[in-house]
Amino acid sequence: MNFKIKSFFILFVFLVLVETSIESKKKTNSPPPKVNGYELVSNPSAAFGKTIQISGTVSEILYKGNSIRFLVYFSGKPVALDSDSTSLISNVQVGSYVSVCGFYLKDRELKANGTPTTMPFILVDSPDCR
Repeated sequence: MNFKIKSFFILFVFLVLVETSIESKKKTNSPPPKVNGYELVSNPSAAFGKTIQISGTVSEILYKGNSIRFLVYFSGKPVALDSDSTSLISNVQVGSYVSVCGFYLKDRELKANGTPTTMPFILVDSPDCR
Protein backbone atom coordinates (compact mmCIF):
# COMPACT_ATOMS: atom_id res chain seq x y z
CA MET A 1 0.00 0.00 0.00
CA ASN A 2 2.81 2.37 0.88
CA PHE A 3 4.44 1.67 -2.49
CA LYS A 4 1.24 2.66 -4.33
CA ILE A 5 1.03 5.98 -2.51
CA LYS A 6 4.68 6.78 -3.27
CA SER A 7 4.21 5.81 -6.92
CA PHE A 8 1.09 7.94 -7.19
CA PHE A 9 2.85 10.90 -5.57
CA ILE A 10 5.86 10.63 -7.91
CA LEU A 11 3.57 10.37 -10.94
CA PHE A 12 1.58 13.40 -9.76
CA VAL A 13 4.73 15.52 -9.27
CA PHE A 14 6.03 14.45 -12.69
CA LEU A 15 2.77 15.47 -14.40
CA VAL A 16 2.75 18.85 -12.64
CA LEU A 17 6.33 19.53 -13.77
CA VAL A 18 5.53 18.57 -17.37
CA GLU A 19 2.42 20.79 -17.35
CA THR A 20 4.33 23.83 -16.05
CA SER A 21 7.07 23.28 -18.60
CA ILE A 22 4.52 23.23 -21.44
CA GLU A 23 2.74 26.34 -20.12
CA SER A 24 5.98 28.31 -19.81
CA LYS A 25 6.92 27.46 -23.41
CA LYS A 26 3.53 28.69 -24.63
CA LYS A 27 4.04 32.04 -22.91
CA THR A 28 7.55 32.61 -24.26
CA ASN A 29 6.59 31.82 -27.86
CA SER A 30 3.79 34.37 -28.02
CA PRO A 31 4.46 37.37 -30.26
CA PRO A 32 5.25 40.68 -28.59
CA PRO A 33 2.27 42.97 -28.06
CA LYS A 34 1.56 45.35 -30.93
CA VAL A 35 0.33 48.92 -30.73
CA ASN A 36 -1.51 50.48 -33.66
CA GLY A 37 -1.22 54.06 -34.90
CA TYR A 38 -4.35 55.31 -33.14
CA GLU A 39 -3.13 53.99 -29.77
CA LEU A 40 0.28 55.53 -30.45
CA VAL A 41 -0.99 59.08 -31.02
CA SER A 42 -3.41 58.91 -28.08
CA ASN A 43 -0.89 57.48 -25.57
CA PRO A 44 2.73 57.43 -26.82
CA SER A 45 4.18 56.37 -23.47
CA ALA A 46 2.29 53.05 -23.72
CA ALA A 47 4.23 52.25 -26.90
CA PHE A 48 7.67 51.90 -25.27
CA GLY A 49 9.02 48.37 -25.58
CA LYS A 50 6.26 47.22 -27.90
CA THR A 51 6.10 46.65 -31.63
CA ILE A 52 4.21 49.38 -33.45
CA GLN A 53 2.03 48.29 -36.36
CA ILE A 54 1.33 51.20 -38.69
CA SER A 55 -1.10 50.86 -41.58
CA GLY A 56 -2.27 53.87 -43.52
CA THR A 57 -1.92 56.18 -46.47
CA VAL A 58 1.30 58.15 -46.94
CA SER A 59 0.47 61.86 -46.79
CA GLU A 60 3.91 63.41 -47.17
CA ILE A 61 7.48 62.33 -47.93
CA LEU A 62 9.99 64.28 -45.85
CA TYR A 63 13.17 62.69 -47.23
CA LYS A 64 14.01 60.14 -49.89
CA GLY A 65 17.58 59.05 -50.64
CA ASN A 66 19.53 56.18 -49.04
CA SER A 67 16.60 55.97 -46.63
CA ILE A 68 13.05 57.28 -46.60
CA ARG A 69 11.16 59.36 -44.04
CA PHE A 70 7.44 59.82 -44.52
CA LEU A 71 4.26 60.75 -42.64
CA VAL A 72 1.05 58.84 -41.98
CA TYR A 73 -1.81 60.55 -40.12
CA PHE A 74 -3.97 59.03 -37.37
CA SER A 75 -6.85 60.99 -35.84
CA GLY A 76 -5.49 64.11 -37.52
CA LYS A 77 -2.05 63.70 -35.93
CA PRO A 78 1.09 62.87 -37.93
CA VAL A 79 3.37 59.91 -37.26
CA ALA A 80 6.84 59.97 -38.84
CA LEU A 81 8.28 56.72 -40.14
CA ASP A 82 11.92 56.18 -41.09
CA SER A 83 13.30 53.20 -43.02
CA ASP A 84 16.29 52.13 -45.05
CA SER A 85 14.39 49.27 -46.72
CA THR A 86 14.96 49.32 -50.47
CA SER A 87 11.43 48.07 -51.13
CA LEU A 88 9.95 50.99 -49.20
CA ILE A 89 12.31 53.51 -50.80
CA SER A 90 11.28 52.41 -54.28
CA ASN A 91 7.54 51.88 -53.64
CA VAL A 92 6.42 54.56 -51.19
CA GLN A 93 4.91 57.69 -52.68
CA VAL A 94 2.28 60.18 -51.56
CA GLY A 95 -1.09 58.43 -51.59
CA SER A 96 0.29 54.88 -51.41
CA TYR A 97 -0.86 52.52 -48.66
CA VAL A 98 1.73 51.08 -46.26
CA SER A 99 1.58 48.45 -43.55
CA VAL A 100 4.81 48.28 -41.57
CA CYS A 101 6.09 47.32 -38.13
CA GLY A 102 8.68 49.19 -36.14
CA PHE A 103 9.68 50.69 -32.84
CA TYR A 104 8.73 53.98 -31.23
CA LEU A 105 11.90 55.92 -30.45
CA LYS A 106 10.63 59.24 -29.13
CA ASP A 107 8.75 62.32 -30.25
CA ARG A 108 10.62 64.53 -32.70
CA GLU A 109 9.95 67.94 -34.11
CA LEU A 110 9.71 67.66 -37.88
CA LYS A 111 8.04 69.78 -40.54
CA ALA A 112 4.58 68.56 -41.51
CA ASN A 113 3.09 70.62 -44.35
CA GLY A 114 5.88 73.15 -43.82
CA THR A 115 5.05 73.70 -40.14
CA PRO A 116 7.33 72.40 -37.36
CA THR A 117 5.29 69.80 -35.45
CA THR A 118 6.17 67.42 -32.63
CA MET A 119 5.17 63.88 -33.58
CA PRO A 120 5.92 60.24 -32.70
CA PHE A 121 8.94 58.91 -34.60
CA ILE A 122 8.95 55.24 -35.67
CA LEU A 123 11.98 53.31 -36.89
CA VAL A 124 10.61 50.73 -39.34
CA ASP A 125 11.88 47.24 -38.57
CA SER A 126 9.83 45.25 -41.07
CA PRO A 127 8.31 46.62 -44.27
CA ASP A 128 5.86 43.71 -44.29
CA CYS A 129 4.02 43.48 -40.98
CA ARG A 130 2.05 40.25 -40.59
